[in-house]
Amino acid sequence: MEKVIIEKSVMDYFDDLIFKLFEEEYFSFVDFSLDYVGRILDFILNDLPDTPRKKSPQNLIQHGSFYTFYKANTATTW
Repeated sequence: MEKVIIEKSVMDYFDDLIFKLFEEEYFSFVDFSLDYVGRILDFILNDLPDTPRKKSPQNLIQHGSFYTFYKANTATTW
């Protein structure tokens, strides 16, 4: 199994995302935002290494060699 390492700047982004989702009224309570972001992080840390990945198209290669999808719910895919 591969190990996922999350840099501090990425964790800072997720911390900011919790409050941004609440402030922009995507969620009515901060706890709901926290749970949502927590599920994304759980996927990254526990499921991402085993998730099928695809080669990035040439026009997106500067962002990474591979990509995958995370489906947060029926309306949202990351």
